[in-house]
Amino acid sequence: MKHNAFRTIYLACSIVLVCMGGTSLAVNTITYVNPKSCTYTYSVTILNQTATVSNLQLWMPLPKAWPSQQNIVLYSASPTGYSVNDGPDGKARMVHWSESGLPAIGQSIVFSEYFSCTSYEINSSIDTASIPTYDMGSSTYLKYTAAEPFLESDSPSVVSTAVSIVGSETNPYTKARMIYDWVRSNLYFQELPVGDIMGAYWTLNNRYGECGEYVALFVALCRASGIPAKPVVGMLAGTGRNPHVWAEFYLQDIGWVPVDPTFADTGYDPNYYFGNLDNGRLIMSEGYNVNLSPPSVFDPVSLFQVYVWQWYGSGVMSSNYYANAGCCVDQTDSDHDGIGDACDATMVAPISQITATIGSSVAVNWSKGGGVGNVDIELTRNNGTSWGSVAQNRSGTSYKWTVTGPTTTQAKFRIRAAGGGLVYDVSVNRFLIKDAPYQPAIPTYRKISKAAKGRILTGSGDRDLGGESWWQEVPARCRPPSYV
Repeated sequence: MKHNAFRTIYLACSIVLVCMGGTSLAVNTITYVNPKSCTYTYSVTILNQTATVSNLQLWMPLPKAWPSQQNIVLYSASPTGYSVNDGPDGKARMVHWSESGLPAIGQSIVFSEYFSCTSYEINSSIDTASIPTYDMGSSTYLKYTAAEPFLESDSPSVVSTAVSIVGSETNPYTKARMIYDWVRSNLYFQELPVGDIMGAYWTLNNRYGECGEYVALFVALCRASGIPAKPVVGMLAGTGRNPHVWAEFYLQDIGWVPVDPTFADTGYDPNYYFGNLDNGRLIMSEGYNVNLSPPSVFDPVSLFQVYVWQWYGSGVMSSNYYANAGCCVDQTDSDHDGIGDACDATMVAPISQITATIGSSVAVNWSKGGGVGNVDIELTRNNGTSWGSVAQNRSGTSYKWTVTGPTTTQAKFRIRAAGGGLVYDVSVNRFLIKDAPYQPAIPTYRKISKAAKGRILTGSGDRDLGGESWWQEVPARCRPPSYV
């Protein structure tokens, strides 16, 4: 489960200004551009075939903010009673469920999360002649040059291979590029039958694998060469599925530089994918060997990418995973809300302080970019404390709402992606909803026909009004039910 992924990257960077002929040139920078906003649905179905279950627990990664990954909003998770936790090692954020006695034999239970995120393309500009020397006593250097399971940078064969690749080179950026080129030139891509990573040592000996193997070997060779490096685990945006793994290596006082050796070896531009990364990625966790919260019996989890589940009991249980994403891309963000214009919608009316009378009509209008689909329209009567539905799954850019009570001075509209997704915009000003003014009823009349012969039926007998045929107008609102 690791051939493809979303992505994220650090925003930490150092800017060095070099003056050349009076012109300032920014070097050693990492920038984040071209936002892509997406909504995601991930779900796992657990089917109980024959098991007696005392407890079932499930952990699902929930993206956290990184410099290239912002505006993360969890709209919903199901079943209720979940918790959102950061892992104790800081590598991942997760939604956790614990269910007792569920599901029953022959039944299933679905765990799901629905969230949105904006991802950015990463570009780097590195001057190899001005890279600062590593602080070898820093926590970053010590942590990301150490060996760990699946990243066996202390293996003699890994160490000797690293030495043969970089030789006497001392520049960390140049060494990382030499390792990157060696990995993509000496491995070939082949899907593996197991849903786990095999690690750097195995990959070095077998010379093939999926993205998890490419990255494991790249990271281990970097660490063996004194370059801090780490895997990045996630998904590819746009499809919602396609798990993927790429890598980052660290340059002192500059930040984390992205690389994707698998893409470079499978038809994509190798020069671009060393130091740059597209905006079609979502990070689920940074690194292998992730500790969960609360702990699982599998900790540390080698690859926390889709979900982890455990149950206590006896019998047979099975799981099925589903993922979906809807994305759009734009480089401009006119209203500076972190959502590109092509992916955004904006309230057009009402935006001023209006008074809406119960029973009247109010036009709700919005504009939207080409990447925006149908929207839901919602109303608050308490300035945003709570919201109720006005209309769902509306196409176009307008809707006529018939005003309903109760009255309020704190009303606002908002529009969001259909299905309860990303909130696009909210009315700027509150407006009033008030009762219709009192209008005295104007009586309506009917004529009593000649056939009534001047009699009014009272229910207990007739009352003679004179015995002649006559006409009389009687107020309809005031007449007793027995008038004819």
